Amino acid sequence: MKILMIAPDCQMIDRRILQEAEVLIGAGHEVTLLCGFECRTAESYRIGAIDVHRFVYDWDDERLKPVRSRLGRHPRLHRVVNWVFMTMVRKVFELTSFERFVVERALAFRADVVHCHDLPMLRSAIEVARRWDVPCVFDAHELYHAQEVLGPALRARLLRDEKELLPRCAAVITVNEFLALELHRIHHVPMPWVVYNSVEPPPLETVTARRGRLRAMLPGEGPIVLFQGWLSGERNIETMVAAMAAVPAPARLAVIGYGPHEATLRTIAAERGVADRVHFLGRVPSEEMLQYTVDADLGVIPYLPIDLNHRFCSPNKFFEFVLSGVPVLAHDLPFFRTMQRRHDVVRCGDLSTADSAAAAIRAAIDPAELARLRTNCLAARDRLAWSNDAAKLSQIYAALDPTLVAAGGKR
Repeated sequence: MKILMIAPDCQMIDRRILQEAEVLIGAGHEVTLLCGFECRTAESYRIGAIDVHRFVYDWDDERLKPVRSRLGRHPRLHRVVNWVFMTMVRKVFELTSFERFVVERALAFRADVVHCHDLPMLRSAIEVARRWDVPCVFDAHELYHAQEVLGPALRARLLRDEKELLPRCAAVITVNEFLALELHRIHHVPMPWVVYNSVEPPPLETVTARRGRLRAMLPGEGPIVLFQGWLSGERNIETMVAAMAAVPAPARLAVIGYGPHEATLRTIAAERGVADRVHFLGRVPSEEMLQYTVDADLGVIPYLPIDLNHRFCSPNKFFEFVLSGVPVLAHDLPFFRTMQRRHDVVRCGDLSTADSAAAAIRAAIDPAELARLRTNCLAARDRLAWSNDAAKLSQIYAALDPTLVAAGGKR
């Protein structure tokens, strides 16, 4: 079976996307990945057996270009025509200019199933599936309508899109039980399948040796607390940096990642007098991340419940930490509470202030507590490994009703 995956990622391709593609290829399918439609350059290449294509959208509409060509050099008239046309597109046509661009590119890659990652691509993916009379599988990495950083009007539109589009999918997948229940509750779709953002565990000898790249970059014997991921203001990283002032040396905080918030974090570290114990290590390619993760003593996930996405998050890094034998400290959120109850690999606490976060870090890096949690992480490796979720993904595709192929994914 030929599978066309469509995803919005224009920078680094999400590990989840690549892992799902590899599973489907391993099951005997062919996978073409259209990943990124707003890239700086168009390119095609292969990642293993995955055929990858990326595109450049110029934020223009092909239907407008011949119209403007007849208007001569009249910039003001061009602007008026653009505004009138784009207003008409939003009100009259089902697809925006961007969605139409995605559809036109996708139609060049005929497939038996369209597998869509995340809501921004879903209307285009469903249109492609409709034209081919094939099923559309939707993988919701998060609840787009629940992002507090977006304005109320945009959030309302995204919620309407979810309500309209999810029932038209042959199968809906998401990243944990909490988001599955929310999608089921809001949109009355069948309970979505859950495929965790897990990873294959590093070799046990690598985990037990703990001689990766991180310790080579941070010499010393003190415990290493590690944050890894995108550096942005809504992730509460600044609280962890400030908390280190009340965590005794030689403990240190390593920050792997990049983003616009790094300058602020560096300023906080300097102001709190811990610049020598907070180390910013920059970007690490996703395929190399576990070579650093295995060296940490404690992984920290400080996200606060600022919206439903954060409240119900189950980040990639949780699995990367635990499967590398690294216990986790997280704010008391539902997924982490569940993992604490099931596997006892995470300590949940109050990470909302520097003082409470410092107390939580001090308790977590107690040698006896670290040893206990690390033993539990090693015991949970098989139960949380990606192989379990890979089996679920194969099951989802096996469960697709063959008649859906002839019915355009409609139940």
